[in-house]
Amino acid sequence: DIQTENTMHLPVSVHGHRLVALLDSGSKHNFINVQMHCLRLSTAPHPTMRVLVANGDGVPCEGVARDVALAIGTEEFSISCFDINLGGFDVILSVDFLRTLGPIPWDFEDLCMAFTRGSRRILWKGLGSPRDDIREPTARAVAAAPDQPLLDRLLRQFDDIFAEPCGLPPTR
Repeated sequence: DIQTENTMHLPVSVHGHRLVALLDSGSKHNFINVQMHCLRLSTAPHPTMRVLVANGDGVPCEGVARDVALAIGTEEFSISCFDINLGGFDVILSVDFLRTLGPIPWDFEDLCMAFTRGSRRILWKGLGSPRDDIREPTARAVAAAPDQPLLDRLLRQFDDIFAEPCGLPPTR
């Protein structure tokens, strides 16, 4: 597998298991690593199906899992995904998934993306985002009205101040 600093990975949860998802705007379908047997997903077998990958190879597809409950931070989704050998990745979330989020400002330098879901502004920071400093990567909602772009910009600018505390305050 090829992992570079320019790819965005998010912590996700499926059936209570913490996994890592690659956001891939070049992929048409969602995929889950066929080696994730611990998830006990209900899959419909497709023994003759092959998935064409970027290098032109046809990778065997063991099946498709429908209505998989996936959580990213506090946001919950139901996705379908194909079971293939993903090497070092657990999940690949495709353009089909990203399309469901609506318009997405995506900062590849900071590995962050934002979108509106319902009336909430959601900010996802990828694993290794420079905005994370030493804290655990997050995927969380930021309360801001959609008609207040200045507030959104200020919340992003001072994200470390509004972050959930981790640990005890310094001794004084």
